[in-house]
Amino acid sequence: MNETEKELVEEYKKLDLLLKDMYQSDTGVSEYISRMELTSGAYVVPGWEQDLKRLKHVRHIRNKIMHEEDDSLCSESDIDFVLDFYDRLMEQDDPLARLHEYRNPSGKERDYEYTDDDIQAEQEDWSYLNRRPLGKLTILLIILLTLAIIVVAIEIIYMRIKGIQPFYKLIK
Repeated sequence: MNETEKELVEEYKKLDLLLKDMYQSDTGVSEYISRMELTSGAYVVPGWEQDLKRLKHVRHIRNKIMHEEDDSLCSESDIDFVLDFYDRLMEQDDPLARLHEYRNPSGKERDYEYTDDDIQAEQEDWSYLNRRPLGKLTILLIILLTLAIIVVAIEIIYMRIKGIQPFYKLIK
């Protein structure tokens, strides 16, 4: 392990411990990544996707350093990102904090913490985007109903032309 890799591992460890503490989780960075993936912040928080990709990237590099003997392709920019992200977390300027600020612009804090139920509710709010279009059976039923209406209309027109009384007038 070279010096750059050692420095990345140390800084990553600090970031991971902070996130474990913040989210009361055993996974730290992975927990943060999961929350980003389960939350729809990419459309309202600038840099959301870039931060998510970089977090995944440094996690991958860290795992590669710890579990493989090969070169990890670790760079100074990876260390700089980890340090910068740690600072943004401390200043509450990270993606999830900015999303929280966007959703609660008054600065009022909720009486409860952001929980898995909140994440689930948000997924359900956006679930309409994943609904399937009309099924084949529904389309078939609509076509058959339309054809039946057309056939009845044509029969009524034909009966009027021929002077035949419609069956509903014969029932009287």
